[in-house]
Order: sequence, then structure tokens, then C-alpha cells
Amino acid sequence: MCLHVTHTFIDTLRTHLAGVLIRNPEWSDALEPFKLEGAWTANDWKTVQDIVENSCAHSPELSIGKLLLALRSRDEKVIEDALSLARSEFGQPIGSGGPHSYRRTYDASVYLHMVEELAMISRDIMEPARPRRSGRERKPSELSKYLNNRYDSVLPSYRTLEPILSIRRTVLDLLYVPSHICIEYG
Repeated sequence: MCLHVTHTFIDTLRTHLAGVLIRNPEWSDALEPFKLEGAWTANDWKTVQDIVENSCAHSPELSIGKLLLALRSRDEKVIEDALSLARSEFGQPIGSGGPHSYRRTYDASVYLHMVEELAMISRDIMEPARPRRSGRERKPSELSKYLNNRYDSVLPSYRTLEPILSIRRTVLDLLYVPSHICIEYG
């Protein structure tokens, strides 16, 4: 029920954004991240693709959109390139900020956190039969435990936790994970 309400809200928000952009096309760049996030949350991959291909702006959501499209392609090379680009983009502010700029770089840290989770989830789901370096296969419960530990490591605020859980739901849905497994991961 909760996810149904969320999707209804997202559809309403997307309709509202479309109306605002018709009346105020000059706001397009400012509202693009919201439009993009709404599109991937609603599994509207054509809109995500259109925004990513036609965007002149630069935003964290655009980088995540590119990564989600790469995951959707299931092409290992494309995924690795997108992961590398996203890590570079989100890691740069942290590296240049230095050790005393934690507050200014927290958003970039959260985005890096999300990128790493996308990588972990996709690796486990797309390559379930491939043994890890230790020679054992990772079980879904191990991934769940690892994701729960990562969840506990971030600031416990809605602003931080909601995007992490949202991107988890999106990637699990994107990679066609059965619903009983999705519940365990967030």
C-alpha cells in the first residue's frame, strides 16, 4: 500500500512539473533533477534516457541517471564506465575539500554511498553464480546484512536515508528482483 501511495504521489508530482514547465520553460534546468528523479522512480526509462541525452546541465541526479541507464543495459563495460565516472564526479569534491570540510562534502559522500550500493546490488543480482574472491558465493542474506550495516552508518535523517532507500528500490525493480527479496533490502 505504501509503495502504491508513493507511486501515485510521484505521478502527481511529475504531472505538476510538466505543467510548471509549460508555463515557465526557463525553469527547465532548475527543475531537471526533480524531473529525472521522478522519471526513474516511476520506471519511465524513456524520459530518463531523453533527459540524460539532451541535458546541458550537470547534477548528481544526471550522474545517477546515467548509471541507472547503464545498469538497465546490463552491459558490463558500460556499467563499469558509468560507475567510474560517477565515482570520479562524486569523489572530486571530497578530495578537493580536504579533511576539515566534512559538512560541505556530506552530500557528495551520500551520493558515493548510493553509487557503491548500486554497484553491490547489481553485482550480486546480475552475477549470482559467480564466486567471490574467497571462493564462496554471496547469499542474499549477506547482501542484506551488508546493506543494513551501510544504512546504519549514515546520518539518521530523512534527507539522507530517503534517497538511499529510494535508489535501492529503483535498482531492485530495474533488475527485476522478486518482491519478497525487495522487502528485505529496503
